Amino acid sequence: MSLALGTRLGPYEVTAQIGVGGMGEVYRATDTNLAREVAIKVLPEAVAADAERLARFDREAKTLAALNHPNIAAIYGLEKSGGTTALVMELVEGPTLADRIGKGPIPIDEALPIAKQIAEALEAAHEQGIIHRDLKPANIKVRSDSTVKVLDFGIAKVVSAGSSAVNTSEVPTITTPAMTEAGMILGTAAYMSPEQAAGTPVDRRADIWAYGVILWEMLSGQRLFGGERVVQTLADVLRRSIDFDKLDLPTPIDILLRRCLDRDVKMRLRDIGEARVAIAKYLIDPTTGTDVPRRPRPVYRWVAWAAAAVLATIATIGWLRPRPAASGETTADLALTIVPPAGRITPVGDLHATPEISPDGSAVVFYRTTKVSAFSGSDDVQVRHLNALTLEPVRTGGFRNPGFWSPDSRSFVFSDGTNLKKMRVPDGAPETIANGVATIVGGSVSDNGTLLVAGVSVSGGGRGLYFVPAAGGVAKRVEVSLTKDEFFFLFWPEFLPGSEDFLFVAAASKKLEESEIYLATLRDGRAADPVLLMKNATAVRYTPAGGGRILFVRNDNLYAQTLNRTTRKLQGEAELIQQQVASSPSFFAAHFSVSRTGVVAWRPGTAGLSQVTMFDRKGKEIGTAGPPTVVQTLRLAPDEKHLLVGFNLTAWLLEPGRPGREQLEQGSLGTMWSPLDGSKLLSLIPGSESRLMERSISGQGPVSELAKLSGFWSLQDMSRDGKELLLNRGALDTSVFSLSRDAVQKEPKSLVQTGETITHARFSRDRHWIVYTASAAGGGIRTGGGIYVQRYPGPGLRRTVTSRGNYPVWREDGKEREIVYLDEHQGRNYIWSVPLTPRGNDFEVGDPSPLFPARLPATTLADLNFLAVSRDGSRFYIPQALEQPGSDVIHVRMGWAK
Repeated sequence: MSLALGTRLGPYEVTAQIGVGGMGEVYRATDTNLAREVAIKVLPEAVAADAERLARFDREAKTLAALNHPNIAAIYGLEKSGGTTALVMELVEGPTLADRIGKGPIPIDEALPIAKQIAEALEAAHEQGIIHRDLKPANIKVRSDSTVKVLDFGIAKVVSAGSSAVNTSEVPTITTPAMTEAGMILGTAAYMSPEQAAGTPVDRRADIWAYGVILWEMLSGQRLFGGERVVQTLADVLRRSIDFDKLDLPTPIDILLRRCLDRDVKMRLRDIGEARVAIAKYLIDPTTGTDVPRRPRPVYRWVAWAAAAVLATIATIGWLRPRPAASGETTADLALTIVPPAGRITPVGDLHATPEISPDGSAVVFYRTTKVSAFSGSDDVQVRHLNALTLEPVRTGGFRNPGFWSPDSRSFVFSDGTNLKKMRVPDGAPETIANGVATIVGGSVSDNGTLLVAGVSVSGGGRGLYFVPAAGGVAKRVEVSLTKDEFFFLFWPEFLPGSEDFLFVAAASKKLEESEIYLATLRDGRAADPVLLMKNATAVRYTPAGGGRILFVRNDNLYAQTLNRTTRKLQGEAELIQQQVASSPSFFAAHFSVSRTGVVAWRPGTAGLSQVTMFDRKGKEIGTAGPPTVVQTLRLAPDEKHLLVGFNLTAWLLEPGRPGREQLEQGSLGTMWSPLDGSKLLSLIPGSESRLMERSISGQGPVSELAKLSGFWSLQDMSRDGKELLLNRGALDTSVFSLSRDAVQKEPKSLVQTGETITHARFSRDRHWIVYTASAAGGGIRTGGGIYVQRYPGPGLRRTVTSRGNYPVWREDGKEREIVYLDEHQGRNYIWSVPLTPRGNDFEVGDPSPLFPARLPATTLADLNFLAVSRDGSRFYIPQALEQPGSDVIHVRMGWAK
């Protein structure tokens, strides 16, 4: 059925026809409810009455609904109106890959990122038992931002779990009479696998063949199989030899292409994930080999097997390999890869993910978790000496924050959440060197023994730089003056060898997303003579190698630039050292380090981002909100139509089911909705005197100052009547602050003060109770803690909801009451539920039960909010960390600094 422009299908108004295909006509339409452009597909009149095709169309909708991946065109729904059935899909702008190939060969550095994204899309589908069966360049689009979208899984076949093939009686092929009579071929002949063309059973390896054909055509700019008639094309697919030598490809890519285009389905690449890994490794290091071996010749097959066994052993323990020397080079550039046991290294994006190379370049300390769960205890600290083949545990006896080496490469400094400690590596006894530092975000020890950290004081001294004299003692705050009347967050200090000069990262409260890199001198307890070196980079590291350089990451690339220590200025242009270096945008962390001898250790990957995802009560994904971003706090609006996402001092407004985001403001900490009116926001402006502000969500109208608080506070919650706030200072004290007009408090009144780490305090809907997490000093997100409820304003002792867990959220819809939280179950993070049954003025705590697993953002900060729940408990909003396959290794490189 053709649709006229202006036709309405439910809320969708047709605005243009996009195209016509064998499975339907496609139109551009406007979603009048959400004011967004969509694509809708309806069956043409010629097949609308065919029951078989209608069933296939219905299967298409269900197939697409099971897929949720950034490289697969999403389905929004199935609309039936006036006898017309329409599949509502994501509208993907941009040319098809066929259009791009038609312009000629695609350079390999452009083609491989496209191929990697196609592989990621197929991998996601294959993992759910879905094969595409019509993969071709015309079904792939490349948007202007280089994002690849695989379209039209309309003839995909859902394979039951554990099945490697489908019954030919269930799969229409070109030999099916009904399909021949209709003049329609399922799958375009030029991209059919040999087994598909022959009418035999197919599995996901048919997609891998088509993938190989597409890769060949991208790199050559020509059709691989292109007969004048379908029968000639199919004959070529079945028998014509492929001239691989026509393409002058790097060995790993050549091997991959040959494996994808092996006509023997048993010898063909078995898993598209192998292609994704091979390409990712090549993009990270073009000198690398591949995990996808060539098909060996029969006479020498035993040699290939023996070689593969040796290579597997080498990959497990890491191995030195020379890089081909460039013209004029005299110093070898060597590299090795450390491969920890699967799943036992902290994921990229977490502040613990940075491998710390010792100053002498002889050893690497890294962190790994003993379980998948975020509540499995302290991170497991490991050291790998580069002249050894095994790992050694570093027994810290309690480890919370990223640590750092002493200049002599013998000791490691870390925080247990309360005190700074130092221990000999790997098996010394930890000794306390300074009290009163709760958390640290980077630190360094000068050659004179002065210790400098960026952190938060236990005593409520707030965030900043703290120093400890060489003799030890109490950590004292460093006076830092950069810009008048501006509050700065300070991270990642690093002393330069032989002096008290140090580098650090600063971010102004009014412009927190823009980092500034400074060089200063620690003198008389202050950062003297600060000099701005650069902006918009991650934490910097310094090495005397190569004449003295600073290293930093920008846009996933690792650069080095000469620092003139005499003039205190950068010289020359930044030199690209390594591509695809992972980072954590939170606090400008980059997952690399460099020794004084110039040895670099890094984690491969990109910036660690998360996708806000919606789940039903059974854990089924039912949608997403906004683009991938950094998420530290997540709040659901009172009307449940919007989400507030916060990152440091920036807040965005997201709408479930829509990809965009709207930046709301900067300069606040703990921004949240005002429960009195969903059109307003509350926020705290940090500083020596914190200011509580209220403003319209639209940005229009005045900004009201509700209160001033002495010291550095974070905002936890506001009662529904808007009269009282829950605040936190130093993570050891939760206080209440009254906003009653008739008697405004001058200072917050302590509510919970137990000596524990107190986080995530929340009022119940009726304000009679508060819930919060409390854990022993040094605890937090990794160790979890107990979840408690306490009568408000009292009296009465606190009640234990559960002895472990984090991120508690009330669910109260007037009918039922429960607390939802996060904890581990069967070695994984799970959303849990605890029912609360009213008993007069009290309630009975039920038994906790796990609901569904959750994959949280990779971070180690405790006082964050990763969970929002609808009032009726039917929808859960959780930021899901974007996976970064191939990032669970550590690369080490030396000899780059000439």
